[in-house]
Amino acid sequence: PETRRLALDPAISDAAALWAHYPDGSVTLALVHTVERQRATLLVHPEHPVSVVRADLSPNPLDRVDLLLTEGDVIEVRVVRDPQGRRALRTFDLDDDEPRPTVH
Repeated sequence: PETRRLALDPAISDAAALWAHYPDGSVTLALVHTVERQRATLLVHPEHPVSVVRADLSPNPLDRVDLLLTEGDVIEVRVVRDPQGRRALRTFDLDDDEPRPTVH
């Protein structure tokens, strides 16, 4: 916390090892890597980008991803599975009273 730097475990080289750390429904941090009008790429780990769309971020169909996120920001995300069973990230259901991720 003093340095505000996040040290990542370099031993996590494949997606299975990464996602084993985050059970469904858990909340963690992600770096906003790229942002477009209707899509963004988030990084929970530099080697594992995750694409999100507006519906992952807001229930409002009038919102735009490029107005909700800014490249370089670090945001809280919920780890879930998409309809195909793949790991996905979303923010629209984060609760203010929910336990937050701890940075070591």
